[in-house]
Amino acid sequence: MAIVSFVSALLAGMGVGSAGFLVVYLTVFAAFPQLSAQLMNLIFFISSSVAAIVINIIHKRIKWSVVLPIAAAGAAGAFGGAAFAHSVDTDFLGKAFAMMLIVLGTISLFGRRKAK
Repeated sequence: MAIVSFVSALLAGMGVGSAGFLVVYLTVFAAFPQLSAQLMNLIFFISSSVAAIVINIIHKRIKWSVVLPIAAAGAAGAFGGAAFAHSVDTDFLGKAFAMMLIVLGTISLFGRRKAK
């Protein structure tokens, strides 16, 4: 588990989404239920985000007029998503998450990149 946590932290620190890696590990190899794995991932994400926010506040890189409306919309979406997740069968939720990872991974690997 320590190695998986380290790799997830390394990926998150490089700006790569590590949620897929951590949730897949927890559900497939550690036999966590889907919702528990997502909760663990959320706790991991929040702790790494707090560290990034502190660093960016220190370096004055945050435009609060942009951040606050986006944060409010994100919080509303999170509560809506949590309510939806609790009302849906966990097997369906796991399959939908797997399909999302497959589609997004395929787009990332084979999608066209715009020239600079």
